[in-house]
Amino acid sequence: RISSIMTNFWSNTIWYVILGISTVIQIIWIFAKASNRKMTVALFLTITGMTFFVEITGLAAFHAYEYFPKIFPKSKYDDSVVGNLFSQLSVSSTALLLAVLELKKYWYLICALMYGAIEELFLKLGIYQHHWYRTWMTIVGLLLLFWIVKKMYESTSKQVNPILRYIYIYFALMTLHNHVMFTLKLSGIH
Repeated sequence: RISSIMTNFWSNTIWYVILGISTVIQIIWIFAKASNRKMTVALFLTITGMTFFVEITGLAAFHAYEYFPKIFPKSKYDDSVVGNLFSQLSVSSTALLLAVLELKKYWYLICALMYGAIEELFLKLGIYQHHWYRTWMTIVGLLLLFWIVKKMYESTSKQVNPILRYIYIYFALMTLHNHVMFTLKLSGIH
């Protein structure tokens, strides 16, 4: 049993842990550079809700791809959702980092290509699988996400349209709700 857990960790889980560590580093960097940390937290929750919505739609509704972090090897669905959480938090933090640091647009392409390379690596390692989805879709989607987040970040310094504000709140609450509910499910509390 211990041997199986260790094998799973070093073959699959470690790659998701590395992605998680890079996410934590990005979040620390974001909050070190952000001038308005409260707004930045709210925006991060909103962005994470947006990416969760897109990813869970692709993952669960359209069966576009699957993750295999082997954190919950007895439940294929829960395991894939955990892989999704690593992915969504990572791309959300990168999108916000690009906006907070006000990086030039060529950084959007560099970061999108970097995620494309990570996706290809995960495919080669067998810890992620495409069904009908393709890596180029990730690259194009991230370029769009980075642009949207830049516009959202710029708009937060002004009065936000009330309709947009409620959409932002909805996605932020979606993040909190889904993460809390998933944690409760995994802990056995329903």
